[in-house]
Amino acid sequence: MAYYFDEPSHTFNEYLLVPGHTPADCVPAAVSLKTPLVKCRKGKEECPLTLSVPMVSAIIAAVSGDKMAVALATEGGLSFIYGNQSIEDEAAMVARVKDYKAGFVTSDVNLSPDDTLEQVVALKEKRGHSTMPVTADGSAHGKLLGIVTERDYRLSRMSMDEIVADFMTPRNWWSPPTARRLKRQTISFGSAS
Repeated sequence: MAYYFDEPSHTFNEYLLVPGHTPADCVPAAVSLKTPLVKCRKGKEECPLTLSVPMVSAIIAAVSGDKMAVALATEGGLSFIYGNQSIEDEAAMVARVKDYKAGFVTSDVNLSPDDTLEQVVALKEKRGHSTMPVTADGSAHGKLLGIVTERDYRLSRMSMDEIVADFMTPRNWWSPPTARRLKRQTISFGSAS
């Protein structure tokens, strides 16, 4: 049964913290919404499973799917997988969630090593990207072999039939160990002068 309050309702914007009575550490960044997910004795043991944000989805097929799981996980929540599906479907749903790469954008311009300079120029004019990944099969999810930037080729000096494999920057050249080594060399040369 619904109950109607006679007094007017209020929003958070209508309240004011009294200056001088609020401690300096009382800021939104200091608030923790960390919530235990499993039963534990508060103060006696550390909870083994906690959520950063107390948001979970219901175990219902209409609510809990792989898209909801990804959305909640990126915010610090959790999604449960419903059980009224086959084991193969459950495993596929879990795999789709685990395969999600937060912050990664799927490339819309990909080259294969067999593409020609003419195709690179056409793709650059069509999409506007000056840097393009080179993958083994030319797809967005293929094995990364290297990149092609506009510094890798010169239209005035190269044939339009030249293949990407001949002028791309290979992946092993700009790998993290190589970058760290180059950074150390740069620092050591800079400190010697």
